[in-house]
Amino acid sequence: MNNKSMKKYVLFLLPAVLCVILTACQTKEEPPEDKQTPPVLLTPYDFSATGTTDLTCDAQWEVSLEAGPPASTGGDSSEVGKLVCRNLQTGEAQILDELFYGPGHSYWHSVQLYPFTGILGSSGFIFDHAEGAAFEALDIYAVSETGPVCIARCNNSLYTADLDRDGSLELLSNYHLMGYLDLFWLGEDGAVRTASLNEAARDLLELDTELISLYIDAETSLLSAKSIDGAVENSIIDPAELFAFVKMRTDAAV
Repeated sequence: MNNKSMKKYVLFLLPAVLCVILTACQTKEEPPEDKQTPPVLLTPYDFSATGTTDLTCDAQWEVSLEAGPPASTGGDSSEVGKLVCRNLQTGEAQILDELFYGPGHSYWHSVQLYPFTGILGSSGFIFDHAEGAAFEALDIYAVSETGPVCIARCNNSLYTADLDRDGSLELLSNYHLMGYLDLFWLGEDGAVRTASLNEAARDLLELDTELISLYIDAETSLLSAKSIDGAVENSIIDPAELFAFVKMRTDAAV
Protein backbone atom coordinates (compact mmCIF):
# COMPACT_ATOMS: atom_id res chain seq x y z
CA MET A 1 0.00 0.00 0.00
CA ASN A 2 1.50 3.36 -1.12
CA ASN A 3 1.37 6.58 0.94
CA LYS A 4 -1.58 7.95 -0.97
CA SER A 5 -3.66 4.84 -0.37
CA MET A 6 -2.64 4.82 3.29
CA LYS A 7 -3.87 8.39 3.77
CA LYS A 8 -7.22 7.54 2.18
CA TYR A 9 -7.53 4.49 4.45
CA VAL A 10 -6.76 6.52 7.58
CA LEU A 11 -9.23 9.24 6.57
CA PHE A 12 -11.85 6.57 5.98
CA LEU A 13 -11.39 5.03 9.43
CA LEU A 14 -10.98 8.30 11.33
CA PRO A 15 -14.73 9.08 11.75
CA ALA A 16 -15.43 5.59 13.07
CA VAL A 17 -12.56 5.81 15.56
CA LEU A 18 -13.70 9.24 16.74
CA CYS A 19 -17.25 7.95 17.14
CA VAL A 20 -16.09 5.07 19.33
CA ILE A 21 -13.98 7.40 21.49
CA LEU A 22 -16.80 9.92 21.84
CA THR A 23 -19.29 7.22 22.78
CA ALA A 24 -16.94 5.81 25.41
CA CYS A 25 -16.43 9.26 26.90
CA GLN A 26 -20.15 9.95 27.06
CA THR A 27 -21.03 6.58 28.68
CA LYS A 28 -21.66 7.08 32.36
CA GLU A 29 -20.36 4.50 34.74
CA GLU A 30 -23.26 2.80 36.52
CA PRO A 31 -23.12 3.15 40.31
CA PRO A 32 -22.57 -0.10 42.19
CA GLU A 33 -25.69 -1.83 43.41
CA ASP A 34 -26.56 -1.32 47.05
CA LYS A 35 -26.29 -4.86 48.36
CA GLN A 36 -27.33 -4.30 51.96
CA THR A 37 -27.86 -7.36 54.11
CA PRO A 38 -31.60 -7.78 54.75
CA PRO A 39 -32.79 -7.57 58.38
CA VAL A 40 -32.75 -10.77 60.38
CA LEU A 41 -36.22 -12.24 60.82
CA LEU A 42 -37.43 -13.24 64.29
CA THR A 43 -39.00 -16.70 64.35
CA PRO A 44 -41.64 -17.54 66.98
CA TYR A 45 -40.54 -20.41 69.20
CA ASP A 46 -42.31 -23.61 68.16
CA PHE A 47 -44.18 -25.09 71.12
CA SER A 48 -44.80 -28.26 69.12
CA ALA A 49 -44.16 -30.51 72.10
CA THR A 50 -47.22 -31.34 74.20
CA GLY A 51 -47.33 -29.56 77.54
CA THR A 52 -47.43 -31.67 80.68
CA THR A 53 -47.36 -31.27 84.47
CA ASP A 54 -44.57 -33.79 85.01
CA LEU A 55 -41.60 -34.99 82.98
CA THR A 56 -38.32 -36.84 83.31
CA CYS A 57 -35.03 -35.28 82.21
CA ASP A 58 -31.86 -37.24 81.43
CA ALA A 59 -33.34 -40.34 83.15
CA GLN A 60 -32.18 -38.82 86.46
CA TRP A 61 -34.45 -35.91 87.26
CA GLU A 62 -38.22 -35.94 87.66
CA VAL A 63 -39.87 -32.51 87.53
CA SER A 64 -43.51 -32.10 88.49
CA LEU A 65 -46.12 -29.54 89.43
CA GLU A 66 -47.57 -30.24 92.87
CA ALA A 67 -49.92 -28.58 95.34
CA GLY A 68 -49.18 -27.98 98.98
CA PRO A 69 -49.17 -25.41 101.77
CA PRO A 70 -47.11 -22.22 101.31
CA ALA A 71 -43.47 -22.48 102.28
CA SER A 72 -43.66 -19.26 104.28
CA THR A 73 -45.61 -19.02 107.52
CA GLY A 74 -48.56 -16.71 108.02
CA GLY A 75 -50.77 -15.16 105.36
CA ASP A 76 -53.07 -17.25 103.21
CA SER A 77 -52.96 -20.90 104.26
CA SER A 78 -54.60 -22.21 101.09
CA GLU A 79 -52.69 -24.55 98.81
CA VAL A 80 -50.16 -23.15 96.36
CA GLY A 81 -48.48 -24.64 93.33
CA LYS A 82 -44.91 -25.85 93.59
CA LEU A 83 -42.45 -26.85 90.90
CA VAL A 84 -40.62 -29.79 92.45
CA CYS A 85 -37.54 -31.64 91.19
CA ARG A 86 -36.62 -35.10 92.47
CA ASN A 87 -33.36 -36.95 91.99
CA LEU A 88 -34.44 -40.42 90.84
CA GLN A 89 -31.17 -41.93 92.07
CA THR A 90 -31.15 -40.51 95.61
CA GLY A 91 -34.82 -39.66 96.14
CA GLU A 92 -33.93 -36.14 97.27
CA ALA A 93 -36.39 -33.38 96.32
CA GLN A 94 -36.10 -29.63 96.00
CA ILE A 95 -38.61 -26.87 95.26
CA LEU A 96 -37.55 -24.95 92.16
CA ASP A 97 -40.36 -22.40 92.26
CA GLU A 98 -43.61 -21.65 94.06
CA LEU A 99 -46.76 -20.13 92.60
CA PHE A 100 -49.16 -17.91 94.50
CA TYR A 101 -52.13 -20.09 93.49
CA GLY A 102 -53.14 -23.73 93.69
CA PRO A 103 -55.64 -26.18 92.14
CA GLY A 104 -58.62 -24.00 93.06
CA HIS A 105 -57.42 -21.05 90.98
CA SER A 106 -58.44 -20.43 87.36
CA TYR A 107 -54.76 -20.19 86.31
CA TRP A 108 -53.90 -23.67 87.61
CA HIS A 109 -54.96 -25.66 84.55
CA SER A 110 -52.86 -23.48 82.21
CA VAL A 111 -49.58 -24.28 83.99
CA GLN A 112 -47.44 -26.49 81.75
CA LEU A 113 -43.94 -27.90 81.31
CA TYR A 114 -42.48 -28.08 77.80
CA PRO A 115 -39.27 -30.00 77.05
CA PHE A 116 -36.79 -28.30 74.71
CA THR A 117 -33.40 -28.79 73.10
CA GLY A 118 -31.04 -26.26 71.56
CA ILE A 119 -31.96 -23.09 73.47
CA LEU A 120 -28.88 -21.14 74.52
CA GLY A 121 -26.77 -24.24 74.05
CA SER A 122 -28.81 -26.28 76.53
CA SER A 123 -31.59 -28.84 76.86
CA GLY A 124 -34.24 -28.81 79.54
CA PHE A 125 -37.78 -27.54 79.97
CA ILE A 126 -39.87 -24.37 79.86
CA PHE A 127 -42.00 -23.64 82.92
CA ASP A 128 -45.08 -21.88 81.52
CA HIS A 129 -47.31 -20.26 84.15
CA ALA A 130 -49.58 -17.24 84.42
CA GLU A 131 -48.72 -14.43 86.82
CA GLY A 132 -51.64 -12.20 85.87
CA ALA A 133 -54.45 -11.76 83.37
CA ALA A 134 -52.05 -10.36 80.74
CA PHE A 135 -48.71 -11.72 81.94
CA GLU A 136 -47.50 -15.23 81.11
CA ALA A 137 -44.17 -16.24 82.61
CA LEU A 138 -41.91 -18.54 80.59
CA ASP A 139 -38.96 -19.69 82.69
CA ILE A 140 -36.19 -21.54 80.86
CA TYR A 141 -34.56 -24.33 82.89
CA ALA A 142 -31.38 -25.97 81.62
CA VAL A 143 -30.82 -29.51 82.91
CA SER A 144 -27.37 -30.99 83.47
CA GLU A 145 -25.88 -33.71 85.66
CA THR A 146 -26.26 -31.40 88.67
CA GLY A 147 -29.97 -30.79 88.06
CA PRO A 148 -32.22 -28.05 86.62
CA VAL A 149 -31.14 -24.41 86.74
CA CYS A 150 -33.19 -21.43 85.54
CA ILE A 151 -31.09 -19.64 82.92
CA ALA A 152 -33.66 -17.16 81.60
CA ARG A 153 -36.91 -15.67 82.85
CA CYS A 154 -39.04 -14.67 79.88
CA ASN A 155 -42.65 -13.67 79.34
CA ASN A 156 -45.58 -13.91 76.95
CA SER A 157 -43.83 -14.75 73.63
CA LEU A 158 -40.52 -16.40 72.73
CA TYR A 159 -38.56 -15.86 69.53
CA THR A 160 -35.29 -17.27 68.25
CA ALA A 161 -32.83 -16.00 65.65
CA ASP A 162 -29.17 -16.34 64.69
CA LEU A 163 -28.44 -12.66 65.25
CA ASP A 164 -24.66 -12.82 64.77
CA ARG A 165 -24.88 -15.47 62.02
CA ASP A 166 -22.58 -17.87 63.84
CA GLY A 167 -24.89 -20.88 63.47
CA SER A 168 -26.35 -20.82 67.01
CA LEU A 169 -29.66 -19.30 68.08
CA GLU A 170 -30.19 -16.42 70.45
CA LEU A 171 -33.42 -16.14 72.48
CA LEU A 172 -35.78 -13.15 72.64
CA SER A 173 -38.67 -12.51 75.01
CA ASN A 174 -41.45 -10.21 73.83
CA TYR A 175 -44.04 -8.62 76.12
CA HIS A 176 -46.05 -7.39 73.13
CA LEU A 177 -48.68 -5.52 75.16
CA MET A 178 -46.04 -2.97 76.23
CA GLY A 179 -43.64 -3.41 73.34
CA TYR A 180 -40.83 -4.74 75.54
CA LEU A 181 -38.18 -6.99 73.99
CA ASP A 182 -35.41 -8.67 75.97
CA LEU A 183 -32.47 -10.57 74.52
CA PHE A 184 -30.65 -13.58 75.97
CA TRP A 185 -27.38 -14.91 74.54
CA LEU A 186 -24.35 -16.97 75.48
CA GLY A 187 -21.24 -15.02 76.36
CA GLU A 188 -17.77 -16.19 75.43
CA ASP A 189 -17.43 -17.64 78.94
CA GLY A 190 -20.54 -19.79 78.41
CA ALA A 191 -22.69 -17.75 80.81
CA VAL A 192 -26.13 -16.53 79.73
CA ARG A 193 -26.31 -12.76 79.35
CA THR A 194 -29.37 -10.57 78.96
CA ALA A 195 -30.15 -7.02 77.87
CA SER A 196 -33.15 -4.85 77.07
CA LEU A 197 -33.31 -4.17 73.33
CA ASN A 198 -35.63 -1.24 74.01
CA GLU A 199 -32.81 0.64 75.72
CA ALA A 200 -30.35 -0.46 73.03
CA ALA A 201 -32.65 0.78 70.23
CA ARG A 202 -33.09 4.14 71.93
CA ASP A 203 -29.34 4.60 72.34
CA LEU A 204 -28.46 3.27 68.90
CA LEU A 205 -30.93 5.64 67.21
CA GLU A 206 -29.75 8.45 69.52
CA LEU A 207 -33.28 9.34 70.56
CA ASP A 208 -33.97 11.80 73.36
CA THR A 209 -36.88 9.85 74.79
CA GLU A 210 -37.44 7.72 77.86
CA LEU A 211 -39.02 4.78 76.10
CA ILE A 212 -39.06 3.21 72.67
CA SER A 213 -41.39 0.29 71.92
CA LEU A 214 -40.43 -2.67 69.75
CA TYR A 215 -42.96 -4.76 67.86
CA ILE A 216 -42.62 -7.95 65.81
CA ASP A 217 -44.89 -8.21 62.78
CA ALA A 218 -46.76 -11.52 62.87
CA GLU A 219 -46.78 -11.82 59.06
CA THR A 220 -43.32 -10.59 58.06
CA SER A 221 -41.37 -11.43 61.26
CA LEU A 222 -39.71 -8.01 60.93
CA LEU A 223 -38.87 -5.88 63.96
CA SER A 224 -40.08 -2.27 64.06
CA ALA A 225 -39.51 0.57 66.49
CA LYS A 226 -41.91 3.24 67.67
CA SER A 227 -41.31 6.07 70.12
CA ILE A 228 -43.93 7.76 72.25
CA ASP A 229 -42.90 11.24 71.09
CA GLY A 230 -43.36 10.29 67.41
CA ALA A 231 -39.67 10.71 66.51
CA VAL A 232 -39.73 7.12 65.24
CA GLU A 233 -42.93 5.66 63.78
CA ASN A 234 -43.00 1.99 62.77
CA SER A 235 -39.41 2.12 61.55
CA ILE A 236 -37.91 -1.24 60.55
CA ILE A 237 -34.83 -2.00 62.62
CA ASP A 238 -32.44 -4.92 62.23
CA PRO A 239 -32.20 -6.98 65.45
CA ALA A 240 -28.74 -8.13 64.33
CA GLU A 241 -27.59 -4.52 64.42
CA LEU A 242 -29.07 -4.12 67.90
CA PHE A 243 -27.30 -7.28 69.05
CA ALA A 244 -23.95 -6.06 67.73
CA PHE A 245 -24.51 -2.75 69.55
CA VAL A 246 -25.40 -4.54 72.79
CA LYS A 247 -22.36 -6.86 72.58
CA MET A 248 -20.08 -3.90 71.90
CA ARG A 249 -21.29 -2.13 75.04
CA THR A 250 -21.17 -5.33 77.09
CA ASP A 251 -17.60 -6.12 76.01
CA ALA A 252 -16.53 -2.54 76.74
CA ALA A 253 -17.93 -2.79 80.25
CA VAL A 254 -15.99 -5.95 81.07
